Amino acid sequence: MVSEKAYSVEARLNALIAAQPARVWRVTQQANFTSTSQVAISWEGGQGGDSTGIPVLSGGVYCVKGMLIAAMGTPNQNQFARFTGPTISSMGIGFQCIEGTTVYSSGQATGINQDMTINMVAATSGEFKFEGIVAFSAAGTFSMAGRLSATTAWAVQGGSYLELSQVA
Repeated sequence: MVSEKAYSVEARLNALIAAQPARVWRVTQQANFTSTSQVAISWEGGQGGDSTGIPVLSGGVYCVKGMLIAAMGTPNQNQFARFTGPTISSMGIGFQCIEGTTVYSSGQATGINQDMTINMVAATSGEFKFEGIVAFSAAGTFSMAGRLSATTAWAVQGGSYLELSQVA
């Protein structure tokens, strides 16, 4: 007689085998964001997707992590990054904008197309780091976008990346 625990272990192993592999997209250079309207970040080097982002499954739960290397123009003004994609059932992605050892902005993204503030000293580059969990209630493409708050342009530089790993 096979125990319920054995069935449970087998079911979990089957779920892990069926899960999508971790996917990483990178940026070599992104032109300046020059509009208060949302502009998609263009990715490359991804497996199983294209420059628009990473495909996700309806009902899938993913660990999201990555970093945008942001170059700020002058004068200093808040800039914004956003996660874009299909409908979610829950999302909690923490973020920090760091230059050197100083954290200029931080928070938690809880929804698609929510502005996350990038604020640092004018005419410098900093790291916008993020990590968390998102559960999708629809299939589609997960990605990021940027926009201005007013007039100061900013750019996403080479070395930036977005990684998704399906966890359920």
